Amino acid sequence: MPRFTKFHGFGNDYLVFEADQLANVDDLGAFAHRICNRHYGAGGDGIAVVGSAPDQNSDFSIRIFNPDGSEAGMSGNGTRCAAAYLHYHKLWTNDELRLQTRNGLKLYELLETSHGSFLFRSELGQPRFDNASIPMRTDQPLPQVIDYPLEVGGETVLATALQMGNPNCCVFVSAFHEIDWRRL
Repeated sequence: MPRFTKFHGFGNDYLVFEADQLANVDDLGAFAHRICNRHYGAGGDGIAVVGSAPDQNSDFSIRIFNPDGSEAGMSGNGTRCAAAYLHYHKLWTNDELRLQTRNGLKLYELLETSHGSFLFRSELGQPRFDNASIPMRTDQPLPQVIDYPLEVGGETVLATALQMGNPNCCVFVSAFHEIDWRRL
């Protein structure tokens, strides 16, 4: 079993590995699916795989895998966990860190460290709101997905969606305790 360190960032927990530790793993997606299982694996909201810099513009590369095995273009919390890993294990000591993600180069600035906890300012890029970038199927192309009628379990809800490395879909409600959020 490869060694990892588990970090959490704003409620998401990621298992962080170094790429060379997973060199013998044939299918990183299947590996992520197994190890992220909270009953039979280590449990996590994903894995972050830190590798060497692909060019002179970056310090390290990062690949993020979701618990279902899919590879994400980006995860703000996952990449912050990877940045913390690099500092915690003293693989990087500068205050600025440039990580190459599938969605491009992202900058992280270490603001504070205390007892194994790290606070970063991160540059995650611009959100995209059009349905093709999210990606989200809609009846017609939309420059913004705002209050889009979405059928969920026989009920229509108004959804607002955006792409910020991973697709995000929001349903605004006036009283959270009155809805069955597990069904949505």
